[in-house]
Amino acid sequence: MPFSQTPPKDLRGKHVTVRFWVRADGTVEQTEVVPAISDGKYAEYFKQVMLTYRFRPARDPSGQPVAGTYEMGIDLPSK
Repeated sequence: MPFSQTPPKDLRGKHVTVRFWVRADGTVEQTEVVPAISDGKYAEYFKQVMLTYRFRPARDPSGQPVAGTYEMGIDLPSK
């Protein structure tokens, strides 16, 4: 995962869980980070990086792509 901005000191090396709301075309509509990132500037940067992710969408029983959610853990850079 390419982070070009170093996290604030209190977040370096920390683990967060990100929930993605994924549209039927695989693009990210919305994200939620737990625990929330308290540094507003870094939180916005992190959100913008997460919104660039692309996923293979979920499929309904007939095989058609549908919107869905996905969670993943991310370790923030330590430096």
